[in-house]
Amino acid sequence: MAAPSSHMRPRAPHELPRSLPSLHSLMGFDTSRRSNIHCPSPTSLVYLAGNALVEYGLETKVRKYVSGLDGGSVGAFQFNPTGDKVAVACSGSYGPPGLPSGPNIYIYSYPGWEIEKVMKAGTEKGYSSLSWSADGTLLASVGCSPDYLLTVWDWSNSRIQLRTKAFGQDVFKVEFSADDKGRLCTAGTGHVRFWEMARTFTGLKLQGEIGKFGKIDLSDVEDFVELPDGKVLSSSESGHILLWEGNFVKCRFVTSGKDPAAMYEPHDAALGPFGGEPAHAGGIFAIRHDRAANRILTGGADGCVRWWDFAAIDVAEVDSDITMDYPLKPVRELSAGAGVVVKALIPAPAAAPAAEGAEDHSSFLVVDGTGSLLRLPLSAGSPPSPLLRFHAGAIAGVAASPAAHYCVTVGKDGVVAAWDYVLKVRGCEFRAAHAATCVAAAPAAVDPLGMTFAVGFEDGVVRCFFLSPPGKEGGGEMVLQQVMKPHNAAVTSVKYSPDGRHLATTGADGLVFLLSCPAAGDPAAPYPPVGFVKSSDGEPVASCDWRADSRALLFSHADAVTELDCSGELANLGDSFEMAPPARQFRYKDRPVVKEEPDEPGADGEEKKEEAPPVPPTVASATYCTSADPENFLVSFTDEKAGKMYECKFGDEYSLGMYPSGTDHVTGPLAYGNPKLTALSYSSSGKFVLGGSTDGSVTVRPSAQCGYFVKVQTHSTTAGGATGAAMSFDDSFLITVGGDGIIGVYRINAADITAQANKAAEARVVPDETDMDKHLVKVDTGENNSAPPEGFEEIFSSSAAGQEKKAAAEAAAKAAAEAAKALEDITEDTAYSIQDEKLRKEEDARKLAAEQKKDKIRLVVQAMQREFEDLAKKNKALPEEQRLSDEELVVDPEYAAILRQLGENMLNEVELECRHDSEKSDVRLRKLRAEFLDVLDHELFYVSGLKNGLKVPSIPTTKFPPELQALLKHVHTIMDSEAATANRAKDAAGVTRGPRGTMVEKKKRNKDAELLAAEGELNASGEKKSAFEIRKVMRVARTHELEDLHEKKPAEDADDPRDLKAITDASRFLGDYKIKTDPEYEVPEDQQVNAEKKRRQMILLEESIHNIKVAFNERLIEVRDKKSDVVLSIGAFNERIKMIDEQLEQTGASKNLFSPVLDPEEYPEDRETILPADVTAFLASVESKGVEKANAPHKSACAVALSATKKVEKVGGVSAVTPSELNLCATLPILAAMYDPATDGDMPKTKGTQALSKLEEDEVEETRRKLHHERQCLVDRIASDVVDVDEKVAALRRDRLVFSAELKGAELRLLTLFKELMLLSSFESKDKMLTNKLEKCQRDKGEVVANISDCHARLQTNSGELEVWVEKDKAIMEEFVKLVPVKNAFHEQLLKIFKRKIKRAKKKTGAEEEDEDEESDEEDYESDSDEDDDEGEEVDDSCPPGCDTHLYESIIELREKRLDQEEVLADFQKELDELKKANDRHIARERQIDKDLSSTEVEILKFQTEKQQHINELLVCCPLKIGQIRLWKEELDAEGNVIEVPENPTVLRDTVTITDCVVFSDAALEKLRGRIDELKAEIVQDKDNFSGLHKEKRALEKDKVLKEKEIQKQHVRCDELQMLKFGQLINIGELDKISVNSEEIELKKKTEALEVVNEKEVHQIHIKHRRLKEKLLDVTKTNTSKLNEIAELNGRQFFLEKELNSNKAGMQVADDGPTMKQETEERNRLVSLVKLQAKEVDALKAEINLLRRKGGHIYAPPPPPELLGEMGMGEMDMTGGMDGLDGGGSIEGMEPPQEGGGGEEAAPAVE
Repeated sequence: MAAPSSHMRPRAPHELPRSLPSLHSLMGFDTSRRSNIHCPSPTSLVYLAGNALVEYGLETKVRKYVSGLDGGSVGAFQFNPTGDKVAVACSGSYGPPGLPSGPNIYIYSYPGWEIEKVMKAGTEKGYSSLSWSADGTLLASVGCSPDYLLTVWDWSNSRIQLRTKAFGQDVFKVEFSADDKGRLCTAGTGHVRFWEMARTFTGLKLQGEIGKFGKIDLSDVEDFVELPDGKVLSSSESGHILLWEGNFVKCRFVTSGKDPAAMYEPHDAALGPFGGEPAHAGGIFAIRHDRAANRILTGGADGCVRWWDFAAIDVAEVDSDITMDYPLKPVRELSAGAGVVVKALIPAPAAAPAAEGAEDHSSFLVVDGTGSLLRLPLSAGSPPSPLLRFHAGAIAGVAASPAAHYCVTVGKDGVVAAWDYVLKVRGCEFRAAHAATCVAAAPAAVDPLGMTFAVGFEDGVVRCFFLSPPGKEGGGEMVLQQVMKPHNAAVTSVKYSPDGRHLATTGADGLVFLLSCPAAGDPAAPYPPVGFVKSSDGEPVASCDWRADSRALLFSHADAVTELDCSGELANLGDSFEMAPPARQFRYKDRPVVKEEPDEPGADGEEKKEEAPPVPPTVASATYCTSADPENFLVSFTDEKAGKMYECKFGDEYSLGMYPSGTDHVTGPLAYGNPKLTALSYSSSGKFVLGGSTDGSVTVRPSAQCGYFVKVQTHSTTAGGATGAAMSFDDSFLITVGGDGIIGVYRINAADITAQANKAAEARVVPDETDMDKHLVKVDTGENNSAPPEGFEEIFSSSAAGQEKKAAAEAAAKAAAEAAKALEDITEDTAYSIQDEKLRKEEDARKLAAEQKKDKIRLVVQAMQREFEDLAKKNKALPEEQRLSDEELVVDPEYAAILRQLGENMLNEVELECRHDSEKSDVRLRKLRAEFLDVLDHELFYVSGLKNGLKVPSIPTTKFPPELQALLKHVHTIMDSEAATANRAKDAAGVTRGPRGTMVEKKKRNKDAELLAAEGELNASGEKKSAFEIRKVMRVARTHELEDLHEKKPAEDADDPRDLKAITDASRFLGDYKIKTDPEYEVPEDQQVNAEKKRRQMILLEESIHNIKVAFNERLIEVRDKKSDVVLSIGAFNERIKMIDEQLEQTGASKNLFSPVLDPEEYPEDRETILPADVTAFLASVESKGVEKANAPHKSACAVALSATKKVEKVGGVSAVTPSELNLCATLPILAAMYDPATDGDMPKTKGTQALSKLEEDEVEETRRKLHHERQCLVDRIASDVVDVDEKVAALRRDRLVFSAELKGAELRLLTLFKELMLLSSFESKDKMLTNKLEKCQRDKGEVVANISDCHARLQTNSGELEVWVEKDKAIMEEFVKLVPVKNAFHEQLLKIFKRKIKRAKKKTGAEEEDEDEESDEEDYESDSDEDDDEGEEVDDSCPPGCDTHLYESIIELREKRLDQEEVLADFQKELDELKKANDRHIARERQIDKDLSSTEVEILKFQTEKQQHINELLVCCPLKIGQIRLWKEELDAEGNVIEVPENPTVLRDTVTITDCVVFSDAALEKLRGRIDELKAEIVQDKDNFSGLHKEKRALEKDKVLKEKEIQKQHVRCDELQMLKFGQLINIGELDKISVNSEEIELKKKTEALEVVNEKEVHQIHIKHRRLKEKLLDVTKTNTSKLNEIAELNGRQFFLEKELNSNKAGMQVADDGPTMKQETEERNRLVSLVKLQAKEVDALKAEINLLRRKGGHIYAPPPPPELLGEMGMGEMDMTGGMDGLDGGGSIEGMEPPQEGGGGEEAAPAVE
């Protein structure tokens, strides 16, 4: 019983009955599937092939096919342990009606292949692996992406027992344990997982542990096997066998040719002399456990099958801390052949059954990953024998012969294989190094035999092969005829033109290459290249196709379809194979949906947002239509347009129709994205359209009825689907190929498919299909057998044997036909029945009668029209009073009104119908304008001269794109910022400190001097200044002038400014001809570049180019506007001249007037200005030629300008009437009647021959002269305007030529800059690194310099303050001497008392006292730490006997003052020393930074030189003049030296090399020649100047001596005047400072006192800061010691607990007495320890309280030895200290006794 049809997928809309195609054969093998082969018997083999399970007879070569039922493909299968049932898991989403959508698992009986059970909803999209439990009661399945569900089924009840997610990535295999059905194992991408079915309180659960690789590299696990004890052996990518125990890797096995025992010998390396090779060289794909033989079998990428000893593996142990490798040698090894990759290893059962529980070892079936199925005998010396040959991996394409029953397939494995699809056998092959990507068969015009094929490869190579069939010459070989490489990337398609003239290839490099095909008589001739075309967007070209007439080529790329016009002569551009044939392009757009929009906005009042423009979908494939219009084409898309096929046409914006692809019914998981039609093509007959889809299906649809199709589901949905399809030349076979490596061959009846499609199109209903059960399991006739399926005629192979069989069959058929009667039969299904024939004839008769009646009515109407026309003519001939009006001629006015209304309605309807086209045209116009005009600043136009015949074109200029505008703005911002920074730096440099002060100080001095000078002779009170004040002002001015002179004085080593200026001028103007290619060339700092600077140069250069173009175009527009004004003026002037000539009666003089017109090419922006005359002309063209052939509206581009009128005032003062006279004429009626402004200045009119009076004659003569003058002025004005315009046009033409050359040079320069930018980008990282390093050095340098300056300033300040305090110290000593002179009897005693150094308590400031309020027990005084300065002898500090007590007290007070002074001096000296040390450190750091800075600069200089050398290697376009190229030759100069001089250009050499030439201009060469004489003259001049300077120097030195004498004389005179006036020498400046302002003096004293107090406070604060830092350090040390003590106690606690635990471990349960005793002793010991620690804590608290007391240092005696012993501190030396005491014997935290302090005195204080 076959499977019921309810399990089959439903038919898609418009799908024809599935019985029309019949499966002929499925060839090939899917090497990408795992567990894809099983041997149920010695004579059969079962494997998966796309959407079918294939049972292959190893002896009969007959295949049985079991089709998948869920509409996708078959994902996995597995036989149960007894072999009588097969679980088949499908992939797809076509669930039965009323049931959940998703793939199912079907349980088939074997070998009957009847469905017994169906399991549903186990995963979402497909299955990857199945496994039966050992007893066959459970079935495990693993799903594919996206859910990866692990499901355990109770298959007998079709019920899910357990389910969970296996992993987050692909799972390759699931397998039950052979010993425990509660254990499973899964493995896959980067993981292995171990599962157990555990029973919990909530029920049965699946619990899994992920395997941890640990020290082993993470690897994909292709296969594994579970050992009896639960350990697992798994494969790895590295070729090692991994042994898992639990969820960890226990070890990995390595092998070598040596004995494994050698691994454990002494060695240096990790693996010693044994070696560390993996089990296989490459990955392991197969691993099995032969329990009977107790062996492990493995197969890998090295093509070897190895046997391993199970016992050695089972006992393997390693020390994971040393190595994870375990040495193992294989027991046996067999090679499957060179280059073989063992993907699967299956034992082939023997005909005779083996012993119970043992596997047959006669042979193994090996799946070779390179494309074969091998039988590997186990007997020694027997080579492997191939059973099947196939593609290893995906098949990229297929092509069928146009004349024979052969096809060629190409695969990603690089194999080009020929197949006899009739006999179902593979023929010859060709194997390339790169993957093949596409194939095409040559037409009969190239090869009449149809055996030539062109194949494209991944490396861009195209190869042409000739296939010689078996039995012909060549013996069935594939002969390589031609090889060419048209592409630099993968070839995506190849296609011969139908006429056989060209071969088109397309590539992923975006090229379409055309080659000429050889003649039909010589198919092996070369394919000469014609040329190539690039895709407009540079994207890869996906496909191509020729039109039926071979006059156009269609190719698709990205979102566009392009057609090349190949009707003309194809020619390349000459220097390249690139061609530019006419082309047109199509991009898909959805037809707009007309929606009625409300007149008012929505309820919220918001306006409707403008929708974003749609993005065209990506084109998947495109091909020309063979029916209807040959210019139509079919196209399929990806993205949201996937799943449909569209018919389109160039010139139409929207598609002409849409056809379903057969995937519209997809629901469920496949809704992730509709399958794409990736392979659209036509059969060789052109009658059918073939489409391959990514869901693995292929559709066949008649070209006349593309909406209906036949669908075959052949290939895997997970391996890329169907990649190609082809039909035989007689449309009898359908060949499909896919990414799964399967080749499907179907028999089809072309006539039946066409008839069914036509019938379905007429009835709008697809016929039902019945009896589909018989199509689910099919059997072919075997290989080398052409017997057809049921219902089809036999078609014979094109081989010699097949043709002989065909001839015999034809002879038999002919004999049978002759014997039959010659009776015409009805064979067409479309023939009418008797009733249908009768009805059809009656309908035709009715139609004919109706047409005849219509013709009679038309004749009557025409007669009435002629009669009416005759009556109208007669009415028109009657007199007017008898004539009827047009209204009266209307017989029925109401009917006429109705007709008019109907006409208006028809017009409105036509307008509505045309509105779409009108809006479409507007949209196209806007797009064209946006594409070609809106991007331009100025488009191309011409301005021609009026008479000179010159024509100047504009320079087309595009607008800057937004990205470039943003970059330009950014560059200008950076430049402005740099300029601002430079200005700030310049300003800052102006105020830097000089040798005599700062600029601010100078300005202040100048301002003071100006203020003093501005006061004049009056002081602040308004009184006249005194002589003293005047002299003071003069002294200040002189002082400032002297300081300025000192500042201007140059240094001793300064250079003469004139010399510096001369050097600068020479470097600027004389030229520096350094060669940048010189190895010693150093790049100047201003010429150093990087990628950012080069990018900035490019942007600025583009801006300059754009500005030049815009400026020139604006000038051109100005000249054009000027020309327009001149042309209009000339027209007006000519009209006036003609009027004047008429009045002067000389009309002949106006015939040759210069009348220019404007050229429409000069006004392209007026192209859309349409005048009424243009519209009238267009309507006339439409009436005469029709809408399609009417001429487009043509207008003059300057029509608007010419239509404007311009009033030209009369020239030459013909009218002498002034404005005041006109006003007078307006006020006086008489004058107003006599004066007419319109005729003013014209000749007066006379009547007839009336004689004129003298006055009138004079008036006429005057008017005639004025008119002559006006005419001449107009002619001159015209001439001058013409000359002006022509001169401007000529100037623009000259500038245009200059600008063209400059712009071309700028573009070349831009190209060079781009090359340099690309080069510099590779150096950018190092450039940034060096720049950052330099900036860091500069920042550090600046910081160090600032620190040094700060140190210098502070040193100067402190030095000055120190000098002040030294002076105060001297003053104190002088005060002592005044109190106790040397002659005093108590001088020596009081001097000793005065100089005695006393330990004084340093008084704290108020702030310190506030800070230390919280610690009231701290001492308020500190003793001096320096005890070494005490005097050796005792000095009595009491008052000497007999000395005055008041004097003694004064001395004591003075001593205190001295001591305070000394403390301040000591602090200042200490701070000064610290500043000096800091200054020295900063100076040392500055030297190091200078060293780093200089090294960085040297490195940058070398790097810049390296960049310059690389830049020098770039080729640069440089326009040169012939005069700049010079040849040089060697000559001897007058001194006999060899020099190079320019060669005579009139003498030609035989050979010239580049080294003999130099590029140098004539001007520069002449300049250098003249420079020689200039230098000689300069040398003479410099010698004269040098001698003159010596003379000047001697004269200046004499003047200097005289000035010094004069200064000395004035000094002596000044001293004499001071002695005479003051009696001593005084400082006049100090004298000026003397003032009698007592308030100022008092304020100064207060300020000095406050400064002293502040300095003391600052000093005390510094001292306090140091003390606090020392205190913090002591506390930190104390805390550290406490932490160490805690750590020690913790360690001891841990030790005790360990001891306690160890004691507990040794306890016996039977006796609790000793245990209780030990616990009691331990508890007592711990209690005593706690008490001792409590005592120690109390002692420490007491010590802390004692230490907090003021004034003294407390020293405690050491604790008793027994206390130390109990504390575990060991023995101590009572005199030397103990642990926890410092070297002085003091307890931690206490100071040792001072020298002379006496430790004895401190000891009693402890009490």
